[in-house]
Amino acid sequence: MRRILLLLNVVLVASRGGAAEPVRRSNIVWIVAENLKLDLGCYGAEHVKTPHLDGLAAKGVRYTKVFATAPVCATSRSAFFTGMYQTTTDTHNMRSHRDDDYRLPEGVRPLTHRLRDVGYTTGNVKTMGGEVVGSGKLDLNFVNEGKLYDVDAWEDLTQRQPFFAQINTLEAEYDIYDRQTWRAPRVKWKGEDEHEKIARPEDVSPPPYY
Repeated sequence: MRRILLLLNVVLVASRGGAAEPVRRSNIVWIVAENLKLDLGCYGAEHVKTPHLDGLAAKGVRYTKVFATAPVCATSRSAFFTGMYQTTTDTHNMRSHRDDDYRLPEGVRPLTHRLRDVGYTTGNVKTMGGEVVGSGKLDLNFVNEGKLYDVDAWEDLTQRQPFFAQINTLEAEYDIYDRQTWRAPRVKWKGEDEHEKIARPEDVSPPPYY
Protein backbone atom coordinates (compact mmCIF):
# COMPACT_ATOMS: atom_id res chain seq x y z
CA MET A 1 0.00 0.00 0.00
CA ARG A 2 2.84 2.35 0.87
CA ARG A 3 4.42 1.77 -2.55
CA ILE A 4 1.14 2.61 -4.26
CA LEU A 5 0.83 5.86 -2.29
CA LEU A 6 4.41 6.82 -3.09
CA LEU A 7 3.83 6.13 -6.77
CA LEU A 8 0.65 8.22 -6.67
CA ASN A 9 2.59 11.13 -5.16
CA VAL A 10 5.21 10.90 -7.88
CA VAL A 11 2.53 10.93 -10.59
CA LEU A 12 0.83 13.97 -9.05
CA VAL A 13 4.09 15.90 -8.77
CA ALA A 14 5.01 15.04 -12.34
CA SER A 15 1.62 16.14 -13.66
CA ARG A 16 1.84 19.45 -11.81
CA GLY A 17 5.33 20.03 -13.17
CA GLY A 18 4.14 19.53 -16.72
CA ALA A 19 1.34 22.07 -16.32
CA ALA A 20 3.48 24.71 -14.62
CA GLU A 21 3.67 28.10 -16.30
CA PRO A 22 7.08 29.28 -17.52
CA VAL A 23 9.04 31.39 -15.06
CA ARG A 24 8.66 35.13 -15.65
CA ARG A 25 11.98 36.79 -14.93
CA SER A 26 12.23 40.39 -13.77
CA ASN A 27 14.21 42.99 -15.67
CA ILE A 28 17.31 44.23 -13.83
CA VAL A 29 18.65 47.80 -13.97
CA TRP A 30 22.00 48.44 -12.28
CA ILE A 31 22.92 52.13 -11.97
CA VAL A 32 26.57 52.76 -11.15
CA ALA A 33 27.70 56.17 -9.89
CA GLU A 34 31.39 56.93 -9.51
CA ASN A 35 32.61 58.29 -6.17
CA LEU A 36 29.12 58.78 -4.78
CA LYS A 37 29.51 57.45 -1.24
CA LEU A 38 26.44 58.20 0.93
CA ASP A 39 25.91 61.74 -0.37
CA LEU A 40 22.20 61.17 -1.00
CA GLY A 41 19.13 62.68 0.58
CA CYS A 42 17.80 59.24 1.53
CA TYR A 43 20.92 58.71 3.63
CA GLY A 44 20.62 62.03 5.43
CA ALA A 45 22.75 64.32 3.26
CA GLU A 46 21.52 67.87 3.93
CA HIS A 47 23.14 69.86 1.13
CA VAL A 48 22.79 67.36 -1.73
CA LYS A 49 19.44 67.14 -3.50
CA THR A 50 18.73 63.73 -5.06
CA PRO A 51 14.92 63.55 -5.39
CA HIS A 52 14.81 60.79 -8.01
CA LEU A 53 17.14 58.46 -6.12
CA ASP A 54 15.30 59.29 -2.90
CA GLY A 55 12.06 58.27 -4.61
CA LEU A 56 13.56 54.94 -5.68
CA ALA A 57 14.76 54.35 -2.13
CA ALA A 58 11.32 55.14 -0.69
CA LYS A 59 9.67 52.56 -2.94
CA GLY A 60 12.39 49.93 -2.68
CA VAL A 61 14.93 48.60 -0.21
CA ARG A 62 17.52 50.92 1.31
CA TYR A 63 20.48 49.18 2.89
CA THR A 64 22.01 50.73 5.99
CA LYS A 65 24.64 48.14 6.89
CA VAL A 66 26.81 47.60 3.84
CA PHE A 67 30.49 47.53 3.00
CA ALA A 68 32.64 47.40 -0.13
CA THR A 69 35.19 44.66 -0.67
CA ALA A 70 37.52 47.20 -2.29
CA PRO A 71 37.91 51.00 -2.08
CA VAL A 72 38.36 51.61 -5.82
CA CYS A 73 36.29 51.03 -8.95
CA ALA A 74 38.06 48.39 -11.06
CA THR A 75 38.49 45.95 -8.20
CA SER A 76 34.92 46.54 -7.01
CA ARG A 77 33.57 45.77 -10.49
CA SER A 78 35.68 42.63 -10.63
CA ALA A 79 34.00 41.39 -7.46
CA PHE A 80 30.53 42.29 -8.69
CA PHE A 81 31.03 40.57 -12.04
CA THR A 82 32.33 37.36 -10.51
CA GLY A 83 30.53 37.21 -7.17
CA MET A 84 33.88 36.43 -5.55
CA TYR A 85 36.41 38.26 -3.40
CA GLN A 86 39.12 40.00 -5.42
CA THR A 87 41.82 38.15 -3.50
CA THR A 88 40.33 34.87 -4.72
CA THR A 89 40.41 35.83 -8.40
CA ASP A 90 43.67 37.86 -8.25
CA THR A 91 41.89 41.07 -9.23
CA HIS A 92 42.51 43.02 -6.02
CA ASN A 93 45.07 45.64 -7.08
CA MET A 94 43.71 48.63 -8.98
CA ARG A 95 44.12 48.14 -12.76
CA SER A 96 46.93 45.69 -12.09
CA HIS A 97 46.21 43.54 -15.16
CA ARG A 98 45.67 46.14 -17.86
CA ASP A 99 48.60 45.06 -20.02
CA ASP A 100 49.29 41.43 -19.15
CA ASP A 101 46.27 39.69 -20.74
CA TYR A 102 45.15 38.30 -17.38
CA ARG A 103 42.17 35.91 -17.53
CA LEU A 104 39.83 34.74 -14.78
CA PRO A 105 40.58 31.40 -13.11
CA GLU A 106 39.09 28.32 -14.75
CA GLY A 107 35.40 27.91 -13.96
CA VAL A 108 34.87 31.58 -13.01
CA ARG A 109 32.41 33.26 -15.36
CA PRO A 110 31.19 36.89 -15.40
CA LEU A 111 27.66 37.75 -14.30
CA THR A 112 26.45 38.78 -17.74
CA HIS A 113 27.35 35.39 -19.22
CA ARG A 114 25.41 33.61 -16.49
CA LEU A 115 22.40 35.86 -17.06
CA ARG A 116 22.59 35.19 -20.78
CA ASP A 117 22.44 31.45 -20.03
CA VAL A 118 18.97 31.89 -18.49
CA GLY A 119 17.55 34.07 -21.25
CA TYR A 120 18.60 37.63 -20.40
CA THR A 121 19.70 40.20 -22.96
CA THR A 122 22.50 42.29 -21.46
CA GLY A 123 23.33 45.92 -22.11
CA ASN A 124 25.91 48.48 -21.03
CA VAL A 125 23.64 51.43 -21.79
CA LYS A 126 25.14 54.55 -23.35
CA THR A 127 22.14 56.16 -25.04
CA MET A 128 18.42 56.51 -24.33
CA GLY A 129 16.16 58.24 -26.83
CA GLY A 130 19.18 59.64 -28.63
CA GLU A 131 20.54 61.24 -25.45
CA VAL A 132 23.80 60.20 -23.79
CA VAL A 133 22.94 58.71 -20.39
CA GLY A 134 25.88 56.45 -19.62
CA SER A 135 29.61 56.29 -20.20
CA GLY A 136 29.67 52.62 -21.16
CA LYS A 137 32.64 52.36 -18.84
CA LEU A 138 33.93 48.86 -18.32
CA ASP A 139 36.93 48.99 -16.03
CA LEU A 140 37.79 45.48 -14.88
CA ASN A 141 40.93 43.82 -13.59
CA PHE A 142 40.78 41.01 -16.11
CA VAL A 143 40.42 40.37 -19.82
CA ASN A 144 37.10 38.72 -20.52
CA GLU A 145 36.61 35.64 -22.66
CA GLY A 146 33.90 36.60 -25.15
CA LYS A 147 31.51 39.54 -25.34
CA LEU A 148 30.29 40.89 -22.00
CA TYR A 149 27.23 42.78 -23.28
CA ASP A 150 24.84 42.41 -26.20
CA VAL A 151 23.81 46.04 -26.85
CA ASP A 152 24.53 49.60 -25.72
CA ALA A 153 21.26 51.42 -26.61
CA TRP A 154 18.27 51.37 -24.25
CA GLU A 155 15.77 50.90 -27.08
CA ASP A 156 17.58 47.82 -28.39
CA LEU A 157 17.65 46.38 -24.90
CA THR A 158 13.99 46.85 -23.96
CA GLN A 159 12.83 45.10 -27.12
CA ARG A 160 14.39 41.86 -25.87
CA GLN A 161 13.10 41.04 -22.40
CA PRO A 162 14.04 39.97 -19.83
CA PHE A 163 17.05 42.25 -19.76
CA PHE A 164 19.94 43.28 -17.55
CA ALA A 165 20.93 46.95 -17.98
CA GLN A 166 24.06 48.55 -16.58
CA ILE A 167 24.05 52.36 -16.66
CA ASN A 168 27.37 53.83 -15.59
CA THR A 169 27.41 57.57 -14.90
CA LEU A 170 30.33 59.84 -14.11
CA GLU A 171 28.18 62.61 -12.61
CA ALA A 172 30.51 63.00 -9.64
CA GLU A 173 33.53 63.36 -11.94
CA TYR A 174 32.33 66.08 -14.30
CA ASP A 175 35.02 68.37 -12.94
CA ILE A 176 37.50 65.91 -14.46
CA TYR A 177 35.84 64.52 -17.59
CA ASP A 178 34.04 65.99 -20.57
CA ARG A 179 30.32 65.17 -20.30
CA GLN A 180 30.05 63.92 -23.91
CA THR A 181 33.33 62.09 -24.52
CA TRP A 182 34.04 61.09 -20.89
CA ARG A 183 37.64 62.10 -21.41
CA ALA A 184 39.79 64.86 -19.94
CA PRO A 185 39.94 67.79 -20.25
CA ARG A 186 36.32 68.55 -19.56
CA VAL A 187 34.31 71.31 -21.22
CA LYS A 188 31.59 73.38 -19.64
CA TRP A 189 28.15 71.88 -19.92
CA LYS A 190 25.19 73.88 -21.18
CA GLY A 191 23.89 76.27 -18.53
CA GLU A 192 26.88 75.95 -16.23
CA ASP A 193 27.57 79.70 -16.29
CA GLU A 194 23.92 80.41 -15.51
CA HIS A 195 23.75 78.46 -12.26
CA GLU A 196 25.58 79.02 -9.03
CA LYS A 197 27.64 76.25 -7.52
CA ILE A 198 25.56 73.50 -5.97
CA ALA A 199 27.53 73.51 -2.71
CA ARG A 200 29.54 76.11 -0.84
CA PRO A 201 32.57 75.07 1.23
CA GLU A 202 31.14 76.70 4.36
CA ASP A 203 27.98 74.56 4.08
CA VAL A 204 29.78 71.22 3.86
CA SER A 205 29.95 69.02 6.95
CA PRO A 206 32.97 66.71 6.52
CA PRO A 207 32.91 63.21 8.07
CA PRO A 208 34.52 62.86 11.52
CA TYR A 209 37.66 61.18 10.14
CA TYR A 210 38.49 64.40 8.26
